[in-house]
Amino acid sequence: GVTVSWGMGLTGELGFGAQNAKSSSKPKFVEKLDKCLVTDVVCGYGHTLFLIRDEDEEDKAAIKKINRIEVDDLSSFVEKMSS
Repeated sequence: GVTVSWGMGLTGELGFGAQNAKSSSKPKFVEKLDKCLVTDVVCGYGHTLFLIRDEDEEDKAAIKKINRIEVDDLSSFVEKMSS
């Protein structure tokens, strides 16, 4: 399957990648999730959470290609949202 997102994203919550535009009025592919099976999606102000399957070696290989959210990323996000 494929994953698409669109809308106004101020801090990268649409999943397009750090070097790409943060917002899009037209649906765009979330390329980092191409090999992942998304089982659920949760969206809110300033975030999108994609839950992906982690059951076999193919899933694990796909997950390794995705940037991880680190504590510093979350701290930076919280700081931006509180100012």
